[in-house]
Amino acid sequence: MECGLARAAKKIGDITFPGIFSLLPIPQRGVRPLNVCIATEDIVGPVRNGGIGTTYTHLSFLLAKAGHQVTIAYLRGSECADHSIEYWIDWYRERGVKFVPVEPPQDVASPANRWLAPMVALYEYLKGENFDLVHVSEWRLRLLQPSCQATGVGLSGHRVFCVKSSSPYL
Repeated sequence: MECGLARAAKKIGDITFPGIFSLLPIPQRGVRPLNVCIATEDIVGPVRNGGIGTTYTHLSFLLAKAGHQVTIAYLRGSECADHSIEYWIDWYRERGVKFVPVEPPQDVASPANRWLAPMVALYEYLKGENFDLVHVSEWRLRLLQPSCQATGVGLSGHRVFCVKSSSPYL
């Protein structure tokens, strides 16, 4: 797999389209890089899917290229459609992104374990971290409920939670 966004400018006919990395802002003095977490169950590599995973993969590369520390909290643990989880950890590391498989707990006392377990896993993972920004998709917005509640009552060191809208028109 190759990150198509990293390619240089592309010329089609008489129009030149710049590579996306040429659009990065020039870092300003006194502005420190952010420590960003992208929490997702869908990401290019371990999951064969579509838009959310593709968006987050390229967002992680873009942020890393801009000098930010980027961690992908992969909320399906070691589950992979292709290769091993170790392969994907290395693949993302080679591109400047830390890839952390977060295993969902198996002992969540709920009839909806499939939906509740990643929420609990994210909360437990974030308790041990201190990110400037935690990014999730509204597709799995419920993932943030316990973490946002902990932040609201001062139990979390995370500064900002950001929600990406996948289908804002709908």
